[in-house]
Amino acid sequence: MDFCLNYNNVLIYMGQLLEYGVEGSATILILVIAYKIYRMKINSSSKCCDDKVTLETQNSGNPPV
Repeated sequence: MDFCLNYNNVLIYMGQLLEYGVEGSATILILVIAYKIYRMKINSSSKCCDDKVTLETQNSGNPPV
């Protein structure tokens, strides 16, 4: 009987560990994507309202680390 209880505890612990591992890796992935977007060079322009409003933006990016 003790073996079943210990085995169940191990399974519960492994499930929690797996859950936290997936959450942690997803968090790191989101942070890396956000950092890459922050460092990206972007040039964009848009026109709306029958070309009456023109928006032009430019981000030269950051120098390499």
